[in-house]
Amino acid sequence: MIVGRAMQAAALLLPLELACRDDVFNCTRDGDCRDDARAGVCTDLGYCAFEDASCPTGLEYGALAPSSVAGSCVPGGVGGSTGQPSEGSSSSTGIHGSETLAGSESESESSGGGPACRPSEPCEPADPCAAAGLCDGAGTCMPITFVVCAEPPNDCYAPEGQCTAGTCEYTPRVRGEACADTDACTEGDSCDGAGSCVPGEICPSDNPCTTSSCIDGACAVEAVDDGSSCGAAASARCCGGTCVDISSDTAHCGGCNTQCSEGLECESISATASCEIAPEATSGRCRCEGLTSQCPLGQLCRTFDPYVDRCVPPATENCADSRFSQNSCPSWCGYD
Repeated sequence: MIVGRAMQAAALLLPLELACRDDVFNCTRDGDCRDDARAGVCTDLGYCAFEDASCPTGLEYGALAPSSVAGSCVPGGVGGSTGQPSEGSSSSTGIHGSETLAGSESESESSGGGPACRPSEPCEPADPCAAAGLCDGAGTCMPITFVVCAEPPNDCYAPEGQCTAGTCEYTPRVRGEACADTDACTEGDSCDGAGSCVPGEICPSDNPCTTSSCIDGACAVEAVDDGSSCGAAASARCCGGTCVDISSDTAHCGGCNTQCSEGLECESISATASCEIAPEATSGRCRCEGLTSQCPLGQLCRTFDPYVDRCVPPATENCADSRFSQNSCPSWCGYD
């Protein structure tokens, strides 16, 4: 009878308590009850109780039970769902650092969600590849956005990766695919298939009339000497960094910068084949029409046979930094 009256008195006081307090915690199962390191049981009244050897029943109400019973011994006849504190139960964020919300951490994590949380509030999901989470109605933290892997170590990896255990992993690109290393002077850089960019040739050039080198992080290009050979033909010569044919080029006829008059051709010296010294197609002469003024570099317009109307150099100084070959039938300029 005493126990029954105590329970009746508690039942009468509880509605008043609940109306005045907003921190009363109602449990639904033993797993909801944890006070720091102590695991508890959920009593028939819906409040957590914890072991206390000084109580006849071995249990006392927790701190978040109504104040009329909090900290007092649980009377005989008020049972828990198991009658004993749950073994191995776990919890996460508690109310005021003690008993937890419904939906313990072990339940949340076993279903793939994050730690227990307050419904509709932002939370941290257990998935390390989740960027943000939101608490669902059961108190489980569910991922809502995930880590985006879009910053590979260098351009020898795929631009998009996969998050694994919180780390972005990228697939190396195929060997031989183009890349760019940190050296601005290299060209033709390529991936090695293992995620590294192999430097290409330093300041490459396919122009035989120039040289290039890396100076202060940039390629510097210089022209080789005029008259340098630049091809299989003897008449292929470098002029101002460009390979030209001095046997036919009217701007470089017989030598660099030896300009023929407008409208008049540069003729190969091989055209005068009947001369005593029959030249090969190694150089050229400008044609003229009886006027020395039509010839470059002070050369003379030949007015007698054989081979009239050809510009001929009377001396070395009438050649553009090139070799002078004297021949009465007629002479020409050229390079060794």
